[in-house]
Amino acid sequence: MLKRYLTTKSDLLRIDITEKVVKLFTAMAMIFILSFVLVLVLIYLSFTVAYALSTLMGLSFAFLTVTGVYILIFYCAFLIEEDG
Repeated sequence: MLKRYLTTKSDLLRIDITEKVVKLFTAMAMIFILSFVLVLVLIYLSFTVAYALSTLMGLSFAFLTVTGVYILIFYCAFLIEEDG
């Protein structure tokens, strides 16, 4: 009776651990996929803004402006992280 109880308990523990690992990998896969899609959207949005600005200042300067905005955003994020 005790052996059967311990076997059932260990099986239940193994199933519980397997379930948690599957949930973890599923969450990691979803984060990876969503991050990838977000990066693609950001790239397309950047090209759209650059081409829209190109009517005002020329194509090269428009891309430089978009790049400068990204550098400024990353620099500000770095400064905020450094303070925190």
